[in-house]
Amino acid sequence: MKRALIFLGDLHCGSTVGLAHPQGVMHDDGAWIYPSKVQLYLWEKYQEFCRDAAELAEGRKTHIFLMGDLVDGDHHRTHQLVSNDQGLHVQIASDVLMDGVMQIPHESVHAVRGTPSHVGKAAGLEAAVMARLSREGLDTIVKDEEGRMVHPFVYADFEGTLIDARHHGRQGQREHTRGSYSKLYALDVYLSHHLEGRRPPQISVRGHLHKAMDSGPDHRGITRTIQLPCFQLHTEWTRRISIETMPDIGGCVILLDDGKPTVEFLLYKPEPNSQRIWRPDD
Repeated sequence: MKRALIFLGDLHCGSTVGLAHPQGVMHDDGAWIYPSKVQLYLWEKYQEFCRDAAELAEGRKTHIFLMGDLVDGDHHRTHQLVSNDQGLHVQIASDVLMDGVMQIPHESVHAVRGTPSHVGKAAGLEAAVMARLSREGLDTIVKDEEGRMVHPFVYADFEGTLIDARHHGRQGQREHTRGSYSKLYALDVYLSHHLEGRRPPQISVRGHLHKAMDSGPDHRGITRTIQLPCFQLHTEWTRRISIETMPDIGGCVILLDDGKPTVEFLLYKPEPNSQRIWRPDD
């Protein structure tokens, strides 16, 4: 069986530097809120991601994984929100998803919970996004036994390849340790399952950290761990903790051929024009 697994998350809809629909959104008082220049840039790259993912997935049974933090939420007293009306964040995320990745022909949609400070307790804002998508006719959302459409984690088995999808993961913060830390974390994921008598996943996928990383295949059978990029540029907060580098913009597609994976990152680098250099007049 040929399958394509499309992973994207950390859209942070509602953030002034997160993903937004170009049509804008209407505030409760009737004022229209339109995307900024950087948000139009993110929309352009998101549309490019959707086209590239659709091309990779063509002719395959396709499954979409929404990896959390679909909305930004009213958090940490930040001023970088289009509005503190979180209902607008839900509307933006729904519009972005319906006019983007959901246009790719697919078999199923799996949504995992993001960070409570962004998506609310019990991921209430993300549940509202998925409910809105369902009301708009999207019937491919996978529900649990009680009908919930957003899950703490997702285990999915495709022809013997077990995928473990969660929002939160770990990654080295220094550029020269990211790769080695990713391999250590992959071993942690494997051992946490193995030592408890649970089946270790072949691949674990994580979001939250806005940096793409792949621990790589391991001949010993250790879990391969994928860290995802995002669709949000730096906020005041993230610039403090990652001052030297930009977030990675994009998503990931895993192609499965009879259970054998090929990992394809789809990354879209910001134009290198932000490094302004001042020189005194001669």
